Amino acid sequence: MGMSSEICTFAAQFQDSKVFALLEAASGNKTVALVADNLFDLLMLKLSNFYTAKKQTKIESRGPRFEAGDFLVKLGSVTMWPAFKGILVEVEYQACSLPAACWDLIREFMQGFLGGCVPSTPPQ
Repeated sequence: MGMSSEICTFAAQFQDSKVFALLEAASGNKTVALVADNLFDLLMLKLSNFYTAKKQTKIESRGPRFEAGDFLVKLGSVTMWPAFKGILVEVEYQACSLPAACWDLIREFMQGFLGGCVPSTPPQ
């Protein structure tokens, strides 16, 4: 158990009861996405021998939310203090919990405002 893995944790202002994390294997060949409740930080203290937290950098995305039928669209300008880094567009189809199962519909909706830059396969 000599090798430790890295973990990046994220908190979202609009979902203050959840913590999002990316766990990277020590070998570097696998990344796992995780959604947990806000007690996740306490669990990570117990697992500090196995996981090391990446450098704390404050990255923030702020912007409006829009609802269009079953779709929820969040737009945000991303800053890594103090510099602007980009624009975040998040699309959620609330009628389906598995993006891969309804990707064609999500893709068609996003192409309406993003054009041809929307990938043909869902993100992994």
